[in-house]
Amino acid sequence: MSRICSILVLTFVWSAGCESSGTIVGDDELVNCSRRPSHPRCVDSGGVPNDGGGGSRDRGSGAIDAGPIDGGAPGIDGGPVATPSVFVSTTGSDSAPCTSDAPCLTFQRAYAVAGDGQTILVRAGTYPRQEIAGGTKRVTYLGERGAIVYQLDNSANDVTFDGLEVDSRFDQVLGFHNAGADGVTFRNGRIGNVTDEKGALVSGSNFTFDNVEFHDVLVTDPLVHNECIYAIVVPGFTIRRSSFRTCATMDLFFTHGLWWDPVPPAYGNVTIENNVFAHSTMVGADTWHYYSLVMGQVGPSPDDPLDGWVVRNNTFEIGVATDRTAVRSRWVGNIGGWDCLPGMTFSHNVGEACGPTDRSVTPNTSSATTTAPFGWRDPAHHDFHLAAGSVAIDAADPTDFPATDRDGRPRPVGAASDCGAYEYAP
Repeated sequence: MSRICSILVLTFVWSAGCESSGTIVGDDELVNCSRRPSHPRCVDSGGVPNDGGGGSRDRGSGAIDAGPIDGGAPGIDGGPVATPSVFVSTTGSDSAPCTSDAPCLTFQRAYAVAGDGQTILVRAGTYPRQEIAGGTKRVTYLGERGAIVYQLDNSANDVTFDGLEVDSRFDQVLGFHNAGADGVTFRNGRIGNVTDEKGALVSGSNFTFDNVEFHDVLVTDPLVHNECIYAIVVPGFTIRRSSFRTCATMDLFFTHGLWWDPVPPAYGNVTIENNVFAHSTMVGADTWHYYSLVMGQVGPSPDDPLDGWVVRNNTFEIGVATDRTAVRSRWVGNIGGWDCLPGMTFSHNVGEACGPTDRSVTPNTSSATTTAPFGWRDPAHHDFHLAAGSVAIDAADPTDFPATDRDGRPRPVGAASDCGAYEYAP
């Protein structure tokens, strides 16, 4: 049996077991605090501006500030931010009215108090598991700099989580769960520090991850199957401007709920762009797994194709795997190795050459002993920016590319757009 077949079979068995135990229930930017010190995410709970300097991570403590992600810039100024109307604090009370002077304690209480279209300010601090049980209000949870949640479980439609850190302290718990809610966005944050469980489990339509760092989802038992993101029945799913590192088994895995009753229809219209997929891991430090992105079964039939998928300007350190066919889908401006899917339109990729405008590079995937010759700045330290002379510079599709790169830099910078998640910056 091939490696991908082994992975997909194992995933189905694991997922069916999880469902039986009840586990499955169903462009904005970072802010540069040195330039916008009064922004809510740049001010601590006492009203004192935080500095806008670079971030650091202590793997043992799990504490992360809002500094550079994946070697990128400290942040990108966003547009106007809605004035918060509801407030949450680790020292609040759910019998309080959730005002600035009398904040509430939990996300659920804040959701109950908030009106449609309002913003909830989550003050800095470390929160225990938070749950939003359900609803349809358009509500934004805006995290102050240093707002950290142990676990986050959402069942409410049309909710946005902005600037939050999900840090599960390397416990065996699910970090983030979107339980079938539609129209949800998680942006400008981090999810990680999970052991023998998934970083994020997502179902529901039109879900978006934007500018998120997924990190340190570890496995200690070879029988455990986990990923940084496990996406199941996610029509209209989008992930952009995000990064993956130290993710066990796979960085991102798409699958279908064959065991659900009733069985859902096939899903599509998935967008994956401007992301950095570092190699996935196995049991033990400094290990390498086989695939970063796996696109498994997306419908009731194994013959259901990838329909309406856009995979554009991503950087893949190791291979992408799928045994699907595709319709009305395109693979454009990426760096790395992948399968030449029947029916997929390939254009101006660097690595595996599946179309006439693709540029072949050998090897097109890295391993523990060999770095693929794409001209990355420092891949050993998860810096996949392009170095001078990279084969990816000016190699992307001249008309089909995102407006900005992973760092928010406008494309193109030079004569043409560059392949992968980053535009070259001398």
